Amino acid sequence: MGQRQLVVLFGESVFLESVEACLAQEPDLGVMRVHTTVDDVGQRLASLNPDLVVVDWNAPYCDFALSFLQARPGVPVLCLDLNCSKVVVLTSRSYPAANAEELVQIVRDQAGNGHGPTTQLETPAPAGAHNNLWQEF
Repeated sequence: MGQRQLVVLFGESVFLESVEACLAQEPDLGVMRVHTTVDDVGQRLASLNPDLVVVDWNAPYCDFALSFLQARPGVPVLCLDLNCSKVVVLTSRSYPAANAEELVQIVRDQAGNGHGPTTQLETPAPAGAHNNLWQEF
């Protein structure tokens, strides 16, 4: 059996408790919960060195994701949005930009990566599909 991937669930929401129970059944995933009341959350998460951090998108502490991504750009943050049955995966990459020409090149590269609004339109969910993804939680 290969190495288990460490998934950290950050927060106290009841929804995350259900996610924790679901993920704990997966033998290739190590699941750990970190509460927002922990002193120096950033240092705690860094010491755990997770492969992925999961948060409840609607929780008041979700804004921590941006500072975490800045500190740990290689670790994706998975934001679960129960209200509209979506999972938003936030990732971070940093690029050196010492001048305007380099900035323009980064903008062109990122705008042309296939994720812009003109190249990938969101498909509406079928009628009656609202929250079907989350019903088991």
